Amino acid sequence: MNKIARNSIILVAVITVLGAGIWWVLQADPQGAQEPRQEEPALQTVYQIEEAQITAVEIEAEDSLMRFFTQDGQWTLEGYAPEQISQFKVKSLLSVVAQIEALSAVSDAPEACGLDAPSVMVKIERTDGNVDLVEIGDMSPVLGAYFFRVNGGAVYTMYTHKVDDLLNPAAFYTNFSRLDLQDLQIQAVQIEREGKRTIQLRQKEQADILQGMTAWEITAPFGRTYDADDSYVQEQILQKLQTLDISTPAGSADTGIQSPKAVITVSALDGEEAVEVVLKVGNTAGDSTYVAYGDGVYAVPAQSLAFVDIDETLLVFKLLALVPVQTLHTLTLACGDETHVFTVTHSAIGTDGDQLSFQIDGTPANEQKAKEAYRQVIGIEAAGEYSGAPLGEAIAELVFTSQDAVKTVTFRDIDALYASFTIDGVTEFVVKKQAVLDMVDQIRAFAENPQ
Repeated sequence: MNKIARNSIILVAVITVLGAGIWWVLQADPQGAQEPRQEEPALQTVYQIEEAQITAVEIEAEDSLMRFFTQDGQWTLEGYAPEQISQFKVKSLLSVVAQIEALSAVSDAPEACGLDAPSVMVKIERTDGNVDLVEIGDMSPVLGAYFFRVNGGAVYTMYTHKVDDLLNPAAFYTNFSRLDLQDLQIQAVQIEREGKRTIQLRQKEQADILQGMTAWEITAPFGRTYDADDSYVQEQILQKLQTLDISTPAGSADTGIQSPKAVITVSALDGEEAVEVVLKVGNTAGDSTYVAYGDGVYAVPAQSLAFVDIDETLLVFKLLALVPVQTLHTLTLACGDETHVFTVTHSAIGTDGDQLSFQIDGTPANEQKAKEAYRQVIGIEAAGEYSGAPLGEAIAELVFTSQDAVKTVTFRDIDALYASFTIDGVTEFVVKKQAVLDMVDQIRAFAENPQ
């Protein structure tokens, strides 16, 4: 046996013995070489008071002095009005000073802990007129803790992060969003725009939502109300409003608020209470747009309010002739000398919902074929806004008779590519001419072979 082979056998044997030894040790001590678990130290409450008993908190550090107090039932910071201060953040501060917990007691003399010249002093004024004093000294040799005492008593240590909570600057309390639409149910949005048409959107009544296919409708600037594109409204407007961060004061910038380029009015429900929010949109500088809300002017990300310049036609649901088959009674198609009548019969609503049967020109029709033909009718999409071009001959006319209305749609020739879409005498959009011709062919083929 050569030397290399002999050494390999010896190495394997050694590894085997070591492995067996480690296995035996782990069996004898299932914990192996794990470190003993470090228990969190038990905290001792050394000061406690009801937050309702605190009337003021004064925090004095090396280079700052801040005094929090109540004014007209709200907390504020000296030098600021209550509405300029985050009530939530002040209440978080109160929770820190209302219950002070110690990591451990210290036997060292106060002066050895930096308490003869405290780095931080917190005065807590109470409703009974008394004032409690919390003094914070040096950092403890044990990392993550500071020495402190309450009202000149025994010395303890407290977590560093608790001291950090006391030393937040004034900007921490003034930096918060003044507007929160997340929990409100937005009912309507109006966007008045300088030099452009005003946009008005509103949420439909529940019954109208159930009968249709969209939850929102656009009531202006067009001559009539149209179904809105729910996805576009939600993504481009509602989500932007609900996440709008109005927290950064504009300072001395040229905001343009005196002559706003847009005024946004949001009507919403807070529970059952109706609320209205008005935002004035000013200049855009770089990545920021200035907006006035309440008595303040703030800088917000420009992208958050980009929708004020939106092309309003993008908000209109593209299926302009949308009358759901569930509400349709008859559809009459006239094309030149040719006329077809599509009829829907609604049986009593049962456990399976409204039962529908179909006829075309008086002949019973296959349900699947009928629905496919009708989808071709209501699937004609807007291709743009009507610009006022001369209108030619009528290509086709549709008369929808539904449960609650009669709607007349006329398609007129414009040029080789486009036809006008006129609904109840109002022409505001154009459609692809070929889509109209395909629709007529589909209804014609359905009438010839309804089964």
